[in-house]
Amino acid sequence: MTYIMFAHLHVKSAFSFLHAGSSPEDLVKQARNIHCPALALTDKNGIYGAVRFLKACKSQGIQGIIGSEVTVENSPVVLLVQNETGYANLCHILTAAHSA
Repeated sequence: MTYIMFAHLHVKSAFSFLHAGSSPEDLVKQARNIHCPALALTDKNGIYGAVRFLKACKSQGIQGIIGSEVTVENSPVVLLVQNETGYANLCHILTAAHSA
């Protein structure tokens, strides 16, 4: 069977309180069931489920992408991490957003 290579790049977990209800592990299992090669976790204004998400991705053979839906002037902006520098930058952005 042939599958279309598709990856969801804006997925929220239960760590986005009142916006989603699935655990990071359940999201990864569903992605595996539909043969997604990669999945991005973009919880609202945080990366609270990142460790659980990445562990689940590793166990299911899926490329895990960390990100966040950051609120900027009352509008959502999705930021995705590409490498360690990007992760550090996202952490700084989230800290600044929570401090404002």
